[in-house]
Amino acid sequence: MTVSSVGSDRIQLRWTPTGDESAWIVGYKADGDVDWTEFNTTSTTYTFTGLNASTHYLLRVGTECDGDTLFANGDATTLAGNPGDPSCPVPSDLTATADTDRVTLSWTPQGDENLWQVRLYNSDFDSLYICSASSGVLIDDLDVDAGYDVTVRAVCGDGDTSDWSAAVFFTTGMADPGCVAPTGITVAAVTDSSVVASWTPESGERRWQVHIYNAGFDSVYRAYSSYVAMGGLRPRSSYNIAVRAVCGDGDTSDWSAVVAFSTRNVGVDKSVDGVSVLVRPNPAIHAAQVDISGVNGTVMLSVVDPGGRVVHTDRMECADTCVKTFYVDGLSRGAWFIRIASDTFAVVRKLIVQ
Repeated sequence: MTVSSVGSDRIQLRWTPTGDESAWIVGYKADGDVDWTEFNTTSTTYTFTGLNASTHYLLRVGTECDGDTLFANGDATTLAGNPGDPSCPVPSDLTATADTDRVTLSWTPQGDENLWQVRLYNSDFDSLYICSASSGVLIDDLDVDAGYDVTVRAVCGDGDTSDWSAAVFFTTGMADPGCVAPTGITVAAVTDSSVVASWTPESGERRWQVHIYNAGFDSVYRAYSSYVAMGGLRPRSSYNIAVRAVCGDGDTSDWSAVVAFSTRNVGVDKSVDGVSVLVRPNPAIHAAQVDISGVNGTVMLSVVDPGGRVVHTDRMECADTCVKTFYVDGLSRGAWFIRIASDTFAVVRKLIVQ
């Protein structure tokens, strides 16, 4: 329990729950009095009002636990002054709108005053600001992800100020993480000459660069979805893959953690996990046929360009075997990749279009 603000006729308390409690009993009494004045609240702040100026008060906050009420105790002394004097009234309706490292303050004057003092503080910081406006007051250079209390009082003349308003608590935001590297880099459908890499985006980005390399090979692919098929690899060779996000022109993340893999030997990968996939004729001129065996259920067929962009998709329902014919007249000459995937497997085959 802490005393977050004190005026001549009010004291504000703030506390942090230590368990799952959601209701409290708060109370005060002047030093020397016998009886407590108590209130029930479901908030973790409470302001006692109608107090006497220049008076020392005992304070407490309690909650029920196993039939008993356990209290945290404190004390504070109200300020000197006459809160009923309208000549310098306390501002009301203080609001704080926080950003990453700044806060914008506003309040409602209760008279014709045009100068105020703002106190901003926490356990590591305490500063006083002089303001000539009561709205849109900006205080910056604050710590990121930090909690602050703020209170305001009117300045009505030399040595003539109102009481401090009730304190308002706010927390600055987290720093912008910027362009974040993807995570969860995995490789699948490894053949003697190709691989499919996939990853998990971290910040909603939609473009990536995929770096695949070894001692004799170094290439960067562009990807527009969170996976890319890459070909032109050598059999029985080790490769490294890293991915980074592209968040804008000249704005890229760091490279992800590196994932290593090895391509298979020639002829070894004609079937993957018991699934056989044959693309023929290959090379193709007008059309190609995909023969699949050893799979049941829904299978998605995707035609992928060398940069990882999916240009065509088809859905197939397979009962151990299925056949799909698709036309390649609209594809440019060169190497393409056919990706066949279900919930249990993924296979990539290279297709040459002539």
